[in-house]
Amino acid sequence: MPNHPQSTQLPSLLFSYPRTTADLDPLRDRLASWVLDTEPELFSWIFDGTEAAQAGLKTWVMRNHSAFSGTQATILWVDGLAAGTTIAWPGDEYASRHRTDTMSLIQSCRSDQRQALRQRLSAIMNRDAAPVRQDDWYIQTVALEPNHRGRGLSRPLLDRCLEQGKAAGFQQARLEVRAGNTAAVQLYLKTGFTIISEYLGPPFGVPVCSMARPL
Repeated sequence: MPNHPQSTQLPSLLFSYPRTTADLDPLRDRLASWVLDTEPELFSWIFDGTEAAQAGLKTWVMRNHSAFSGTQATILWVDGLAAGTTIAWPGDEYASRHRTDTMSLIQSCRSDQRQALRQRLSAIMNRDAAPVRQDDWYIQTVALEPNHRGRGLSRPLLDRCLEQGKAAGFQQARLEVRAGNTAAVQLYLKTGFTIISEYLGPPFGVPVCSMARPL
């Protein structure tokens, strides 16, 4: 009896673009978890605890002017289930979006905690990352649900984000990634990114790569 190759059914991929509170509300918890999972040590350090980080990020993803705003997200759906996201925005909004998040942190912090918070924020602001240009398409977040990793889904998600930046007229895509996240670094290199600088990121002096690619 002849051997017939088994057919492999490819997952059905769709993308959506939440732009209103009604769109975002059912995705809020998932988006916050995805963002937290990209840098759990960093966010727990910034917010002074994992639970506080999860709660804070739930607020940030619903805020239009946050660096992690869900209104700037592209959601990947796999076989009808939300599986991952990118969050990206124009480079000329870099300072204002991070300022919004900084002010949110300070306002929500108790007065006796503000000095320690300012020290943590100072370490972030003084990091030696490559500058973001006004004509950059800045990719703040690339995240996948843990059970969807290792399935080749990061590439179509990233490709869609890059297509959006190019269609909007941006000249270059920019992002930061921990050097130790070798799977992500390799993905970005294969997608045409190059490492333009490296620096030691807070809180523990972890090497971080600034990467860029033309659009």
